[in-house]
Amino acid sequence: MQSTPRVGIPTSKNNEWISKRSTVTINNVKYNVQKLTTQPISSESSLTTSDSKTVKFSNSWAAGITNALKVIVGAAVGAISTGASYIATVYDVLTELVSGIKKTTKITTPHIVYSWAATSTAVFTFVRKDSQNDSHQWFAQVSTKTATSYKFPKFNYTNSNGSSKLTPSIVQGKRSFTSTPKGYGNEEDAVKHYLGGASGAQRRQVGTITISGPESKSVQSFSAPSANFIAHVN
Repeated sequence: MQSTPRVGIPTSKNNEWISKRSTVTINNVKYNVQKLTTQPISSESSLTTSDSKTVKFSNSWAAGITNALKVIVGAAVGAISTGASYIATVYDVLTELVSGIKKTTKITTPHIVYSWAATSTAVFTFVRKDSQNDSHQWFAQVSTKTATSYKFPKFNYTNSNGSSKLTPSIVQGKRSFTSTPKGYGNEEDAVKHYLGGASGAQRRQVGTITISGPESKSVQSFSAPSANFIAHVN
């Protein structure tokens, strides 16, 4: 097991850092746990990502039976305990944005512009025996949870042969949800990993985020922003 020198609180113009210490007791032995948690305060942070994409569609569909968006989130290791998926129909999305929409409303969709962003909070956990000093700290766990945000297009009504339809216009309306891996920031897990004598830190991180739209068309698949070491955060 390789010790890590005393870990100070980093300073950064792009991220906020917080240090917290606690004591975990296992088999009547006390262990000192230091958790360094960081989250972005700037879009320049390496823990953020954003992009947009125009997706072309060929069909018209009813608002109540068509998915406007489907997001699937996977863990880099293990499983996602909360926020593994999000599905919304066009009707779910547009009831807040368009007055009078019905589940049977037909939507004409030459293209839709999707915009999304992901922001991660990272926790670096260090462990030592409570009787030792910080020169015996060991980097035991790194974990991240990720908030995914996305915008939906605004739709305008048009009339064709007496029937009402919707066509996409400018982007409007924002939703978000947070995906958290099983064991995220778990101090007892970190201590048990330390006791197991592994050569590297335990990882509890969000992996790939996949976004798809109507007609099962792929919008984007990307890796959630993360960091395996403190030095990776900037």
